[in-house]
Amino acid sequence: MRKPDFLLMVLALLIAGPSAWAQDSDTARLKETADFVAQTQRDTQRGEIALAPIRSTSELASYLQAHKTSPFDALSERSRKLFMESLVFTDQGLGSYRYRELEAQLSPRQAFELLSLFGAQKTMAYLQFSNGSAKEHAAVAKLAPIFLDDHKGYRCIPPATCVLASDHICIGANCGMYPP
Repeated sequence: MRKPDFLLMVLALLIAGPSAWAQDSDTARLKETADFVAQTQRDTQRGEIALAPIRSTSELASYLQAHKTSPFDALSERSRKLFMESLVFTDQGLGSYRYRELEAQLSPRQAFELLSLFGAQKTMAYLQFSNGSAKEHAAVAKLAPIFLDDHKGYRCIPPATCVLASDHICIGANCGMYPP
């Protein structure tokens, strides 16, 4: 390598080096912040699920037996059956559910009441409701998480796998995709 070429290369490294390092540093800080926010969001969701009255098939049966009326009543008998048969529970809580009947038959408020039983109310941000007021639809939009760890169009197959399945939402943290 000729001396002028070498000097140009050294000069280019000296000029680009600090800015390249700064970009790497900014990227690392951004990733660190994003990871922190995503983990905080998952922790919040896990807290909501831990406080939910239904986290398993046996808790669902107990709830239905103890409550003569419930948010499930807003669904037609056929839709209630389809929804309940679609529920996948893991040791973390509700792993996935079928959403099509919720979109078609419930208002956002009714769906919130139903999904809150499972601690899954934030997954409503994925749904497109046929019913409900503009105010309810606006409230649903505010539920959208910053990082989407849940997967519309997928169903939970424990442990830790979301597989393609139309009309389902796989709840990533509960399916086991993200370690506690």
